Amino acid sequence: EGLRRRLANRLQAQVVGDVVAEAQKNAGTTQKNAGVLNQPLSKTGGEDYRVDAGQVLKLSLVVFLAKRNPDLCDELVDAGLTETLLMNLLDVAHPMKQSSALSELHQVRLLSSKAQRIAETVLVKKDYLRAVTLELFMAAGTADDLARARFRLRNLTGKHQEKSSSSSPRKTRPQVTMHSADEHALQQRLIEHNIKETADRTAADQELQRQLDETTQRLDEELRRQDEAMKAGFQEASQALEKTRAELAKDIDDKVADLSSRTEKRFDQTDHTIIHKDEKINKRVDELTGRMLETFTQMDAKVDALANEERARLSQLNKDLSARMVKTQNELRDQTERVDSEHRQNADRLQEDLDDLHMKHDVTKQEIDFFQSKLKEQRDWTQRQLSENSTATRAAAVDSQEGLAATT
Repeated sequence: EGLRRRLANRLQAQVVGDVVAEAQKNAGTTQKNAGVLNQPLSKTGGEDYRVDAGQVLKLSLVVFLAKRNPDLCDELVDAGLTETLLMNLLDVAHPMKQSSALSELHQVRLLSSKAQRIAETVLVKKDYLRAVTLELFMAAGTADDLARARFRLRNLTGKHQEKSSSSSPRKTRPQVTMHSADEHALQQRLIEHNIKETADRTAADQELQRQLDETTQRLDEELRRQDEAMKAGFQEASQALEKTRAELAKDIDDKVADLSSRTEKRFDQTDHTIIHKDEKINKRVDELTGRMLETFTQMDAKVDALANEERARLSQLNKDLSARMVKTQNELRDQTERVDSEHRQNADRLQEDLDDLHMKHDVTKQEIDFFQSKLKEQRDWTQRQLSENSTATRAAAVDSQEGLAATT
């Protein structure tokens, strides 16, 4: 219990100091943060790498202890563990700390609902919250998104500091939201730009309205002139249509009368031609009928002769087929008896081979059982060795923690 209290107090002091330092460090402009994100990471020496590795190890150890004790987890979250992880996650200059902070942040979010709310307040975007690797996290947004997240983290850190200072009766500070000077200048420029754009838009709207009124008036006059011209044209077209209709009716009547006279004359000629051609057709049909009967009679005689020949040939083929079938049946019977005898011999030989195989199978099964028993003994011995090694490792870890606590 004493070790846990000392660790919580020390972590709280370190977290508050790191958050304040990070807030001062990230007080630059959004453009500067975007430039840092887009430019390649600087090469750090061995000392910087060891420092980053030490910080990653400390954060991992703290999260491990938080998972083992819910009360300690709540104390660490209240002390600023979530803000520290977010600060490391948004520090694009140290990708190793980013990757470790991302995995540890997911674990803390699962352990504490307050940590989940803080992460959603700072990151906002669902893609950032769902990212499980550093590559997915960096691809989920732009440099401006990360800059806005750092801005929200600074404001959130400032609010926490105000609450802690307001709880102290000795010092009272007014509530002030932390912003950088460049961010204030950018906000002022945006407001001036919006005012100028609004004024330009109002002038443009007035000019557009004036042009629209002039165009509407001109179109109304043009439509009125077109309407008058259209009415006059319709009247002239109606008169011309009546005149054309009368002329067309007279012309149609004349053509219909002429066509009727020519049609009657043509029908009389067609009737005479049809009667004459009908007589010729009937005479020709009688001649063709006589020739067809004679041809069919000759063909009937030829078909009968061919049928008799085919009957004789089919009877001979039937006799030959019967003789061949008898011969084939005899040969098939002999072949079947020979195959049956060979089958019995093969079956006897296969039965003998199968008996040998069963015997070998029994021997192999006995060997497998013996091997499994030996393997089980070896597995039990391995598990005992692993348990002893795990116990020794935990004992060494406890000794190292006690030594660390003693040194602090």
